[in-house]
Amino acid sequence: MAGTIEVGGDLTVNRLGFGAIRITTNRPAHELAQRYNVNPRQVGLAWLLARSPSIMPIPGTGSVSHLEGNVAAAAIRLTPTEVASVTGNAG
Repeated sequence: MAGTIEVGGDLTVNRLGFGAIRITTNRPAHELAQRYNVNPRQVGLAWLLARSPSIMPIPGTGSVSHLEGNVAAAAIRLTPTEVASVTGNAG
């Protein structure tokens, strides 16, 4: 199964069978970012990790700080309700 995470002015997480979210327009993702004191892109990675234990995102990074943020996203544990709130606003 192929999946992509594209980072540009936006982060789109798309995984075959798991749908897609657009972080810049996903209000629950922004609310969770504030709650966890992280950025919305980290919430997007945490959302993807929470969807299935067999998913291993491989995000690109252009700096050490982005790499550190990507790694830190793995420590974010979204509840099933939080995952559903982000998923429910997939547009």
